[in-house]
Amino acid sequence: MNLRKAELNRKLEILNQLARKHKLSKLFFKKLTKAIEYEYQHSRKEVEELLGDLPPNLSKELLIIIHEKMLKNNAFFSDKSANFVAWVAPRLKTVKVENGEFIYKEGEYAAEMYFLIKGEASVVALKQADCIPFVMISEGYYFGEVDLLFSENKTHLDSVKATEPCEILTLSREDFSEMLFTFEEEAVEICTAARDRQIRSDQKKEEAERKHALHTMKRRSFSNLANSKENLVEKKHKYLVSEETHQRQETPLREKTRSQIMKNRKTMAGNVLNAISKEDEVVEFQKVKSKVRVIERSVEETKLICKRLFEVFSGSEGSSGVSPSESVGSIAKEGEAKNQISRITEERSIQEV
Repeated sequence: MNLRKAELNRKLEILNQLARKHKLSKLFFKKLTKAIEYEYQHSRKEVEELLGDLPPNLSKELLIIIHEKMLKNNAFFSDKSANFVAWVAPRLKTVKVENGEFIYKEGEYAAEMYFLIKGEASVVALKQADCIPFVMISEGYYFGEVDLLFSENKTHLDSVKATEPCEILTLSREDFSEMLFTFEEEAVEICTAARDRQIRSDQKKEEAERKHALHTMKRRSFSNLANSKENLVEKKHKYLVSEETHQRQETPLREKTRSQIMKNRKTMAGNVLNAISKEDEVVEFQKVKSKVRVIERSVEETKLICKRLFEVFSGSEGSSGVSPSESVGSIAKEGEAKNQISRITEERSIQEV
């Protein structure tokens, strides 16, 4: 504990030197200090060292217990396996964000996925000086995965702002990508769910921006005393007509299937699902190949039986005194036995694949 405290003091002293040298603002210096202290309070170095000394099965079990309370109520981990939770948990990093701060802004590099442990935030659209909220993020939910999966230029598609002090866990882009390739079944579910969330979010954003535009138009109209009442009514009528036209033209949610996501290889989601699909095709090919081998063996066995039957009937009774009918019966039994062996071999080949 004393070593950790000494390390904290060392980092704070370095920060003080940087602040004096580069003349950092008091507000920014305070934010950096809080971040360092929060990291100190929530450091998991000792736990990670302990986990490294344990056998893998005990390490996994301990990880699940440690993170169960923190993650069990988060929607992202709902119905996920214990192995999945144990894989993700040690890769999470803790972050604290103050009320009113941006967690990230539209256009910034999308480096992480976020899990909201405490607090509340909102997804907002930035229009000049205005900040338009259109999706609330409550404690126990997650966000940011849509940007990682579907942003072609790897940047955030929207902005997220804390509406009260937040405690957040983050998963890096690299770990998120590795997670998708490690857990293929969960990857398909995550990608398709994220696509649905993106569609709903875009609709809410569009609706919020239209309402904001109407509110702005009314505010400007009432503040401008030079505008006549008739002009105001005319503007409102024009907006309502355009609103009605937009509603008529708005199409229902399109079904976003796995194949549709796979079409865009510029996104992480498209690459992941295409890779998974190729692996599925390889498995299917191996199954077909195994069945073809079984059929080929059956054909060869049939040829052999026909050859022996021809030999029996062309030579009538052989030197051993066995009649053709008895020979045919013997060959038939032999063929039946080989067919049973062939069926068993086919079943085992398919099970192995």
